[in-house]
Amino acid sequence: MAFRRKLITSVACALVVACFLDNPKEEDAFLRGLTTEEDINFMLEQASGNASMTTAEYNDKHKPVMHTFFDPIGDTDFNDPMIDAWRDEWTKAGFQTQVLTLDDAKKHPYFETMKEAVEKVFKTDTYNQLCFYRYLAMAANGGGWMSDYDTFPTNFPMNEGNALPNDGKFTSFQAHVPSLISATADEWAKVASLMVDTIPRSEQWLKSDMYILYDLKLEGNHEIEFKLPSYNVHAFIGYKALGVVDCHMLAVGRATHISHYAEAKLKEHKMYPEKAKEFPPKERRAQVSRIFMDDWRAQCGGSKVGEKE
Repeated sequence: MAFRRKLITSVACALVVACFLDNPKEEDAFLRGLTTEEDINFMLEQASGNASMTTAEYNDKHKPVMHTFFDPIGDTDFNDPMIDAWRDEWTKAGFQTQVLTLDDAKKHPYFETMKEAVEKVFKTDTYNQLCFYRYLAMAANGGGWMSDYDTFPTNFPMNEGNALPNDGKFTSFQAHVPSLISATADEWAKVASLMVDTIPRSEQWLKSDMYILYDLKLEGNHEIEFKLPSYNVHAFIGYKALGVVDCHMLAVGRATHISHYAEAKLKEHKMYPEKAKEFPPKERRAQVSRIFMDDWRAQCGGSKVGEKE
């Protein structure tokens, strides 16, 4: 085992311009990223000069995937501009992106059970039905990362893109608000079942997926890891004045959640970007998102992951 570890480290060092594995912590972090035999075999092929693709091509093929869920609710011509903004930002961060739909959820064997449960509560509320179905869409699609399409990456640790944190346990990074979640396929399915079981006993005024997660959080459910949002997903758009990004606040956190509520707060505090007002109402939140992310990069220098303290 020790020989194999040294061999992998030696090969890995040969593939970079400057070998950065100069202490045990950095070496451990790097080796945790080598999660498959395919990764190791590629490194060995590169070292022997027999690789069928370049390192750049291999890395591009194996970029982590960020999923979101969107279904046009019967309007096949509808396209939310937020989807395009979401796709652009996660691509810039180094992810492939995939939009899941109701058809993906229907592939899961638990779908009909969930459908019966949520339709009892939301008879004509298709939107809230769909919010539950995204958990099964993720389970049917192999699990991994999912974000709301109004959640954008800031200081996202890319080493956790493929190697899921918490050993793949269902982890919600904005407490009970399901804006950014990672989990294996089995974990997505397990939590979907837990949520269905919780619906009948919930006393929430709205038995949405978010409030059902809140019930599970209050019950101290150990099947789910609820992370503190202030250190992971910011709930408010990070301006401290009109056009001025709060770089100190944005120096921590994996992402920012540019929700309808956050947009409303910008208007309330008179920090709504003037440029966004030039667009039709349907497009404005997407434009606010794009403007903010551009301002964040320009004023704060982008992601702080990997910087020395």
